Amino acid sequence: MKILAIDTSGKQAGVAIVENGRVLGKITVGAHTGPGGWKHSQMLLPTVISLLGDTGLALADVGCIAYTCGPGSFTGLRIGAATALGLARGAGLRVVQVPTLDAMAYNYIMSGEEKVLAMMDARRGQVYAAVYGRGAYGEMVRTTDYLAAPLAEVVALAGDAKQIMDDIDPGAVGLLAEKIPMAPGSNAPEGKLLYIRAPQAVREASQKQC
Repeated sequence: MKILAIDTSGKQAGVAIVENGRVLGKITVGAHTGPGGWKHSQMLLPTVISLLGDTGLALADVGCIAYTCGPGSFTGLRIGAATALGLARGAGLRVVQVPTLDAMAYNYIMSGEEKVLAMMDARRGQVYAAVYGRGAYGEMVRTTDYLAAPLAEVVALAGDAKQIMDDIDPGAVGLLAEKIPMAPGSNAPEGKLLYIRAPQAVREASQKQC
């Protein structure tokens, strides 16, 4: 089954199509900042259309849509989820959520690393992070909770793990999605996202009430 993978968790918009452990095509574009912030809403659908054209496929040829569900940019995650769920429902496709840190760690674990600390900039002096190791059968295993903490704290927690802070590879999102149970499109998740901490607007409102 072909999977269309979408990532909008950071400063780029990435899409890929995978099938049976192979990446058939992928595109990443910078979601450039401007007065309105990151432009995922403007970049994502044209990038999906370009990828389908490049691979000679139509949306009807895809059996599932995967999207990164967090942690990451609050606005970016919502745009990715809304786009993925909208396309899935309109075309009757299945859908699956992929945590961003899992996707970041996936390529490293599969290429031979024994222990990986995956991190994303969470701003305000913190990173989103999780530690991953190799399971009994070579599979990737997350060994900590998803964290939002100062860099020094997560590095100390991870010990000798290889530290990575990369852009998300949309191909890895799709490949990892192949290993995650998928819900039918008619019962797709309602876009519940993995935020780790409250959005900035919520935090600021809470501080004003104190």
